[in-house]
Amino acid sequence: MSVTADVSDKAGNPATQASNPISVDIAAPTIAITGPLAGDDVINATEKGQPLTISGTTTGVENGQQVTVTVGVKTYTATVTDNAWSVTVPAEAVGELPTTGSVSVTADVSDKAGNPATQASNPISVDIAAPTIAITGPLAGDDVINATEKGQPLTISGTTTGVENGQQVTVTVGVKTYTATVTDNAWSVTVPAEAVGELPTTGSVSVTADVSDKAGNPATQASNPISVDIAAPTIAITGPLAGDDVINATEKGQPLTISGTTTGVENGQQVTVTVGVKTYTATVTDNAWSVTVPAEAVGELPTTVLCL
Repeated sequence: MSVTADVSDKAGNPATQASNPISVDIAAPTIAITGPLAGDDVINATEKGQPLTISGTTTGVENGQQVTVTVGVKTYTATVTDNAWSVTVPAEAVGELPTTGSVSVTADVSDKAGNPATQASNPISVDIAAPTIAITGPLAGDDVINATEKGQPLTISGTTTGVENGQQVTVTVGVKTYTATVTDNAWSVTVPAEAVGELPTTGSVSVTADVSDKAGNPATQASNPISVDIAAPTIAITGPLAGDDVINATEKGQPLTISGTTTGVENGQQVTVTVGVKTYTATVTDNAWSVTVPAEAVGELPTTVLCL
């Protein structure tokens, strides 16, 4: 728009016209923050110790205009170049943010004419609480896979705290990895029978479970190793019983001690001894066992038949 000024003196001499054109600019610029910030609009425990880059775009803003970015209670400045801008919040300042909850992030700019853009806002959450994960044991009932179980599927289940539904649990059994999904802080995966059959035939197999919450905070790894023992134990009766494998008239009125040995049997395991129609139990200690049949029961044995 043209703006001119004219004047003459009393003698009628005109001054050279003064001119100062003026522009009219009432169009509001715009500004936007490019999100999600920190990848997911959440600062986790790891990210809380790192710088945070906040970038964005403008329209109708000249190069060199200053963008004011406010994060929580601190303010940072960026410069518009080709309608783009970026600022980095130092790691120290990120570390000073609250440990939980939402933090306001805003950006403001004006064009050279002084027209302000509507403030851009992109709040960011802070979540640094580590979740937890556990494996529910004992696995296979006793943390041991025996010969029968080595041909069967193996179910591995567990629990979490602070993990959202839908998060993936990574379960590693030996050298193979399986995945489960968290639902109401519980998870379960089944190792196929074929894979169980491929486990070593003896020794310990590592079983671990890992998970992170949506913010990316990892839980401390859960571990529940399981042993594989498919070697069949042995048991023997130490004879001859009654000295000669014969119960005579005198011995039929006396207690009868039956002893034996085992291999590959742990202390405390129960031995079932059947004499005729009656059953007795003994306990393995150092791969040996012994049971005494009471005199009354010996007396009830048949008089001429093989009983054991």
